[in-house]
Amino acid sequence: GAGARARSGGGQRGAGGSGAVARSARKVTLRGGNGATAANVAIDGPEGYLVVDQLPALSADRTYQLWGLIDDKVISLGVLGNNPKVVVFPADSRLTTVMMTNEDAGGVSVSTEKPVLRGTLTQ
Repeated sequence: GAGARARSGGGQRGAGGSGAVARSARKVTLRGGNGATAANVAIDGPEGYLVVDQLPALSADRTYQLWGLIDDKVISLGVLGNNPKVVVFPADSRLTTVMMTNEDAGGVSVSTEKPVLRGTLTQ
C-alpha cells in the first residue's frame, strides 16, 4: 500500500475532547515556494492535525500526500485526497519536518515529486 490513509474531519479534536488543539502542541506553517501560507499543522500527542488555508484542488486522478521527516527518513503520514480541508493523521514525537506532495491518486510509497509545501516543526 501507499501508507496510512489520513482521516478527514469537519473539525479538530484535541486533548480531553475540548475541540481545540492544546497550547503545548508543536506547530508548523506549511508554505509553498512563493512563501505564502497554505496550511497549518499541529502535533498534539499521537495525532497531527492539518488545516488547509489555501491550496488548489487537484484533478480526480491526483492526490495530495503528507510526508514527515523522522530520524532523517521520509515517511508517508497519509494520502489526503484531491481537495483536503481538515485532516487528522498519525504523528510521532520525533517528527521534525512536514511536507506535502502532489501524487497520482491512491498515493505512493516513495515520492519522486518535489514538495509543494514544507515546514519545520517547533520543538
